[in-house]
Amino acid sequence: MVDEGSVVPFLGARLSTGRSKATEGTSSLPDAEALAAALATRFGIEQTRLAEIAQYVYVTKGSPDLYKVLRQLLTADYEPGPVHQFLARFPGTLEKLGLEKRYQLIVSTNFDMALEQAFNDEREPYDLAVYMASGPHKGKFVHFPFEGARKPIDDPSGYTGFPFRDDELERTVIVKIHGAVDGNVDDYRWKENYVITEDHYIDYLSKSPIESHIPVQVLAKLKESHCLFLGYRVRDWNLRVFLKRIWEGKLAAKSWAVELDPNVLEKDFWAQSNVDLYAADLGYYVGLLQGLLRVRPPERA
Repeated sequence: MVDEGSVVPFLGARLSTGRSKATEGTSSLPDAEALAAALATRFGIEQTRLAEIAQYVYVTKGSPDLYKVLRQLLTADYEPGPVHQFLARFPGTLEKLGLEKRYQLIVSTNFDMALEQAFNDEREPYDLAVYMASGPHKGKFVHFPFEGARKPIDDPSGYTGFPFRDDELERTVIVKIHGAVDGNVDDYRWKENYVITEDHYIDYLSKSPIESHIPVQVLAKLKESHCLFLGYRVRDWNLRVFLKRIWEGKLAAKSWAVELDPNVLEKDFWAQSNVDLYAADLGYYVGLLQGLLRVRPPERA
């Protein structure tokens, strides 16, 4: 992260997140399990995994009911959590320590806007790319540069509009690969923009080559980098499929995953994928990273 800028943080649905401002710290931004539990309770069904519950609600009740509950759960005014804050402060922290300023590609499967809020709070510039599961650009990513007009990515294999120079990022890029909760950037608005049901994942992952789906600069950076998986559990089939489509089963560069309570499946899968797994609380883990940064001598930049 410091010496080469060659680590891609990959934020999963079990990310440790912040608290709701409205409830004075009594309510956490829901992760995948909390969303699944809330939907199961709301619609009176047996709790299973999020994609299965969302599929059931989508088919039996209709999309308006599903999206209404998701919007209620995800649009509260939440504080960013420790992972969001660490990543947003990372370029500025390096600069303050006399180290070369590095920028990252950050990939997120989450719908909430806590990561973007953390960057806004720090006044740290970033580009945003959001997959559109609905609306006029359905099935495409839309790139929102820090400066300039939005750019729908009609040709992912040929799009080179992200801020790279000689394969190095000149600004942080946040990529939301499963859509985002109802929101907007300037005058561009999106609504009901979720890859969340089983059918959504099947359509998203299986109908075209990965090169015609993920922008080429993002795909190249993923394949050439080390990855740091935070809050990402592979017990969900849809997430395993995405990993296999990007890296064809095994990451080329040594990578790492951090998870509080990994089970046997997690350990075996990560080991087979060239990923070292660490059992730790994410807030504690990024606190250790922050501590290590403070003792880095400037001459190592």
